[in-house]
Amino acid sequence: MRQIWRRSALLDVKMRTMRRIWAYCSELRVSDNAHYVSYGRLGVMGVARCPCLSGLPYAECCEPLHRGDAHAPTAERLMRSRFSAFAVGDTDYLLHSWHPSTRPARLELDPELRWYRLDIIDRVAGGPLDTRGEVEFEAHYRSPDGGGSQREHSTFVREGGRWLYLAAITTMQA
Repeated sequence: MRQIWRRSALLDVKMRTMRRIWAYCSELRVSDNAHYVSYGRLGVMGVARCPCLSGLPYAECCEPLHRGDAHAPTAERLMRSRFSAFAVGDTDYLLHSWHPSTRPARLELDPELRWYRLDIIDRVAGGPLDTRGEVEFEAHYRSPDGGGSQREHSTFVREGGRWLYLAAITTMQA
């Protein structure tokens, strides 16, 4: 009798876990349909998928970095958060995560561009214990003139425990 009860209790725990997973996946499916719905400086939906395409909701991925609640642990993570900042129009974060020696005085984003996909091509160093890193990526966008992409080889430095964007060699592609 005791074994039957244990099996029943174990089955009950498994079923509750499966229901939670199913509910979570259902939320993800809904957010996938609303991938770029309501992105804006202050109006980002917490369940929307992050523009960096990590698979996590924006509220759990890049938003804490954009708000200043956390710092990117690697150069690639900073790169992804900067792409998300372009996608949501967060110029404050872009300037804040830019190294002072190369940072422009101000930054204006083109409201006609919609950044929708980031492909990381290569990375060199840039880990949690490194002080320099490089990330090569391709960022895809849409504009009234059609789609395009920007391929970039970016360099990053870590100062004071914080990764900062330093410079890039850029190639625009149609």
